[in-house]
Amino acid sequence: MEKVAEVSVPVGPDEVVIKEGLVSVVMPRSGLGSTKHGPSRSAPVFLNPAMELARDITVAVFPLLGDRFRKRVLDGLAGTGIRGLRIAREAPGAWGEVTLNDRNPLAFKAIQRNIALNGQDPATVRATKCHASSLLIEESFTYIDLDPYGTPVPFIDAAIQSSVKSVLAVTATDSAALTGSSPETCLRRYGARPQKCHYLQEAGLRTLIGFIVRHAARYDKAATPLLSTATDYYMRTYILLWDGAARAKESIMKLGHTTLNKDGSITTQTFADGAEHLPSKASKAWGPLWTGPLHDAELVKKLKVPAHSNNKKALEKMFEHFRGEANLMPMFYDMDEMARIYRHNPPKLETVLAGIREKGFKASRSSISPKGFKTDMPFDELVAFWNEV
Repeated sequence: MEKVAEVSVPVGPDEVVIKEGLVSVVMPRSGLGSTKHGPSRSAPVFLNPAMELARDITVAVFPLLGDRFRKRVLDGLAGTGIRGLRIAREAPGAWGEVTLNDRNPLAFKAIQRNIALNGQDPATVRATKCHASSLLIEESFTYIDLDPYGTPVPFIDAAIQSSVKSVLAVTATDSAALTGSSPETCLRRYGARPQKCHYLQEAGLRTLIGFIVRHAARYDKAATPLLSTATDYYMRTYILLWDGAARAKESIMKLGHTTLNKDGSITTQTFADGAEHLPSKASKAWGPLWTGPLHDAELVKKLKVPAHSNNKKALEKMFEHFRGEANLMPMFYDMDEMARIYRHNPPKLETVLAGIREKGFKASRSSISPKGFKTDMPFDELVAFWNEV
């Protein structure tokens, strides 16, 4: 990788320099959030330290995209510009032009300073001051990253229209809506009805993906997740957008509903099964949501921890879980839930996984829940095995 010389810039008394990976950014001290709760929405320029792991994943994913997807890169809601700058500084391989956009004039000035601070050529790493949707409609990009404060819903249509076989990376931090704490908001924003269950974070992530799939299909585009993750405060997915009505139909058929039954089993019905309609309030089904794989199995096999990450152990564990769960069931079983239903003190999770594999089935930890696991073992056999352990 070509070495880039950093440039010194004046730092005011109310400003702070943040270093992450190979990038340094200057920003107002008031806009620096905590590692647990993130920044205040009132701050005109902010940076969320809690999202450093998510930015590490971006740096890990980007080199695995083909050259075509790296020609025109957009960090659409850039804030300080840290994510797009990390792509420019840390992601090996060819990339064309990186656009760091924020319509807030203070953020725009911060981005310009940070481009200079990191020694980037403004001709190839450019700053723009536009509404993200307006920029997306006016220009086409091959990699689009949307990391808003709150819901990404207002930007999705424009991003899909801007795409010509592109990768769309989307973050949602309105986890209360997506995980069912605010069910009416989930219904209003995402057109889905949530339910109480132990897998609410994965269901929320799949609700976000399902929303994108439905909107892409309106433009005869298919949406296929490459990698997806969720925590208690954000959902994030990387989606490949393909042109073609036939492909769009295939994606739509992978939408559906999921139900947690009293015996702990999980039932999934897809649009291909005829389950197209929004469930009623009386129903125990969550949906519509994405029921297909959360990750592309071949892509996650190739993931490598970025050389300059401060989260190497956490990323190694996460990537291992991505690989294990790539082609397994939607949602996951929960150790405590199984113990409650079957009145059996839970064994160690590793003991359960090893035992399932010994019986010839696949099993993996969930990347989303420390007590969750996925398997292709039929549920009646799983119950019999559980009662033997």
